[in-house]
Amino acid sequence: MRRTSALGRSFASGAGAIIALVLAPGALWGDVTPPSISWEMPISLSRNDSARSLALSSDGVVVAVESETSASEKTTSIIAIDNSGELAWERVLGSNLHTPVLTEALSSTGDVDGYLVAARRYFPAEHGALIRVDVDGAPLWEKSFELREGWISAIASTKDGGALLFGTSDRAAFAMRFDADGEERFRFEHASGSFQVFLSGTEILGATGLVEGHVVVGPGPHAFGLSATGERRWMTRLGADLGAGSAYAAIARVDGSVRVAGTLDRGGGRGATTRDRLIAELDAGGGITAERFLPGDDHEHACGLIDRGDGRVVLFGSRRAVDAPLGDDRPHIEEIGPSGETVWSKIFDDVGAIVAGRVSHEGELYLLIDRPREGDVIVVKLGGDSNANETFRRGDVDSNGTLDLTDAVRVLEWLFLGGEPARCPDAADVNDEGTIDLTDAVFLLSHLFLGGDTPPPPGMESCGLDPTDDSLAECAAGC
Repeated sequence: MRRTSALGRSFASGAGAIIALVLAPGALWGDVTPPSISWEMPISLSRNDSARSLALSSDGVVVAVESETSASEKTTSIIAIDNSGELAWERVLGSNLHTPVLTEALSSTGDVDGYLVAARRYFPAEHGALIRVDVDGAPLWEKSFELREGWISAIASTKDGGALLFGTSDRAAFAMRFDADGEERFRFEHASGSFQVFLSGTEILGATGLVEGHVVVGPGPHAFGLSATGERRWMTRLGADLGAGSAYAAIARVDGSVRVAGTLDRGGGRGATTRDRLIAELDAGGGITAERFLPGDDHEHACGLIDRGDGRVVLFGSRRAVDAPLGDDRPHIEEIGPSGETVWSKIFDDVGAIVAGRVSHEGELYLLIDRPREGDVIVVKLGGDSNANETFRRGDVDSNGTLDLTDAVRVLEWLFLGGEPARCPDAADVNDEGTIDLTDAVFLLSHLFLGGDTPPPPGMESCGLDPTDDSLAECAAGC
């Protein structure tokens, strides 16, 4: 389908370019209001509950909650919430599991095939635990790994059904990769001065869908590039001219470039510091191609980053007025346009922070708000993105965010074996001729394995709109 767009390039080019833009909400987008709240679901299992991560399910989200059942005991539970905000199921994993995080365990087709939970155990000796559960939360296996005087800060899914873990152990930052069976594939550690924890990271997939490397981020802010087997390739300091801080999230692209979101502390001592946000883009070798500093009048903290497509990103975390007392942070979420403009911004009334966020195929935002004063957490669903079903990656037939052999197979299965049709026909129209036929599969295979032409706009590296008129059906789900 042909659609128009006023969106421009994602970031300014030029090594080390610094762009500081402060625009009123909707400055380049007209009068854009934040998505409305579809529902809120408080989770209060005990006198003190906490959670730090969300995972998508086939019909909603799943969250791992740590509950303080007594002064000396905490229990971890997995709770699934459906798309309408109702409890789907609840599974107690047990006690002696501390600060849990979870992510999706992916099948070979990119579908959710269960969940991976990582946590710290103290007994019989301190160690880390990686637990695989099925789609209903039933435990399947548990693997132990070395974790001394530390914690797990984040977990991320890998394409092979495994996971990446990030955190600190014995005063060293670590990043670990596990396969789908829970076997450790590598462990990268780094300790230097105050840099003792990795806060997040992601794997980097090439055009053929193979893992080409990893990026891990943490204090500094710093970003590290690792090989596919975990060897260090490069290290980059972000925001060097603007202040110190930490990087909290990273998103990788097919071309090996990475977006990183973080927080910078500027000015004076700790009590007088103003905290602002930073978005940076790095090339495959770790070179900074763009940095966007997002200053404000408040004390702001970026906990995570969601890629909307078309250059738009969603930052979430917290915001506190400079004259407000410590601990009076408010959950804050903001969508940033491709030129650094604020598309919309929303601050919640609760005291706390948005600690995790996910976006569904339909463009709906799921947020996890931690409320330490209340001793509970809230899962919030915001309404969908009006452009979500219009944007797509050319050739990403299975809508999993990457182009690989399975996309060509999906086209062939649909054409000749009665397989499931593409959720977005424009994505399956790989050569952009307005029809879906054998030449689309051939075009994609030629690009992946023979160095053939790159799929036409919007291309395969980022989400975009179809610039060409055709009679194909609307996308049932975009990216």
